[in-house]
Amino acid sequence: MLEDLQVNIIGVLERRVEQAVELINQMKSERNSLQEEISQLQGVIQQKDNNIQELDSRNQELLQIKIDFENLKEQQRAEKQSIEQEKSELRQRVESVISILDNLPLSSSPKLDVSQVGAHPETSPAQATASNQISLPADKFPTPTSNQVKSPSPTPLGSIQPPSNKSPS
Repeated sequence: MLEDLQVNIIGVLERRVEQAVELINQMKSERNSLQEEISQLQGVIQQKDNNIQELDSRNQELLQIKIDFENLKEQQRAEKQSIEQEKSELRQRVESVISILDNLPLSSSPKLDVSQVGAHPETSPAQATASNQISLPADKFPTPTSNQVKSPSPTPLGSIQPPSNKSPS
């Protein structure tokens, strides 16, 4: 009986060792499949990280483009405002010239002496006329002198003539 009991105990121990070996093999197999899954997931994570970095880079570029666009928009607004201001000033100058022209008597139209109208101070009248450096003041015209009035009849606006070669003494 002791022999049977020893054989029985050895049989139980052998089965337990076999079960332990099976369990170890099963666990190794699961570990290998889990390691493969981990490797795949790490690849996916790396790909997602690369996509995130690429999207972040694009986002930074778009933010810079937006900033540049806003700056250009502000410059355009400032330029437009400047142009509008210049137009307004020009409009006022034209209106003042028209007002002065409207106030001129129609019976006699004086001829302007170009040498007295807004010529550059360092330029002689002949040089100013030749180099087109004459500018009319926006707020007033010179008053005509007696030697400037050639004819009592009205002269059309486009027929303003340069002064004669005589020098006033």
